[in-house]
Amino acid sequence: MTDAPSQPGALVLAAVDLPPERTPTLVYLASLARSGRRSQLSALEQIAQHFLQAGSPHDVPWWLLRYEHLQALRRWLIDRYAPSTAQRMLAAVRCVIRESCRLGLMAESDYRQTQLLAPIRGSRDLAGRRLLPDEIAKLFVACDAATPMGARNAAVLGLLFGAGLRREELVHLRLDAYTSGSLRVIGKGNKERIIPLPPGARAAVARWLGVRGIAPGPLVCPLLGPNVVLRQMSVENVTDLLRRLKRRAGLERFSPHDMRRSYGTSLLEAGVDLGTVQDLMGHASPVTTRKYDRRGERERDAAVVRLCVPFVDVAEPVGEPLVDGSPPET
Repeated sequence: MTDAPSQPGALVLAAVDLPPERTPTLVYLASLARSGRRSQLSALEQIAQHFLQAGSPHDVPWWLLRYEHLQALRRWLIDRYAPSTAQRMLAAVRCVIRESCRLGLMAESDYRQTQLLAPIRGSRDLAGRRLLPDEIAKLFVACDAATPMGARNAAVLGLLFGAGLRREELVHLRLDAYTSGSLRVIGKGNKERIIPLPPGARAAVARWLGVRGIAPGPLVCPLLGPNVVLRQMSVENVTDLLRRLKRRAGLERFSPHDMRRSYGTSLLEAGVDLGTVQDLMGHASPVTTRKYDRRGERERDAAVVRLCVPFVDVAEPVGEPLVDGSPPET
């Protein structure tokens, strides 16, 4: 095994060429769900290109990294990313190093040293927001569901907001996953869940099926003019679709994942218990479900109104007015 680089701040790693079954990044990514695979590959790409000045993360000899290198990486991540993002990116590297050890590319003693690294702690305000009912209504109006394309777009909105689907889950839905107004969804961790759709979402899907027909294949799919193309849409297709609807609806702040946040918040606001919302959203832990609760801002605003601050404004200004930018006498 080649000696590890000695300078943690200036790593120069020669590219390596391993078969796929012995490439640590590929082995690690294969263990993840589709949605996690995409985000962690992006994390490894950012670190490979901007911290290690390397090319593809698959070409990086991660097994040469040692404790001091990971400490330098940890500080680099803290300086650039929110704590949760930095910790997720660091975890990706640590998992690739773990796979390097399992593949015999790294000594067990060197691997144990890398595990002494402290986690990245801290928090920020929750990302994203909950869309208000009138904003959801504007998005549906922007679909123009009387057209084939509009019917498809309205069905996408109905499934994202009415079932709280991840985009990855949406594009992998097959026609036979929708029966009797409910969806059978395979989510993260290969876990199946059944999601009943509310009436409005069922109506949007029914209109789309009138355009799509009942041929086997993806539940939502592209169109070529008025003609349905029975192939799977990509996550990027859905993202672009939502971006166009956002512009047509005149909404400024809106990310695709806000549909899922809106689903969770709306259920909690309607009085549905946390455990049921957790099951419907396919979360392994209620802690994750709580992160989708966007009721707090409204409740905070209502709470502070009750706080009495005994300041009474007066008609005349206090002190002399400013002249030429000079402060008043005190």
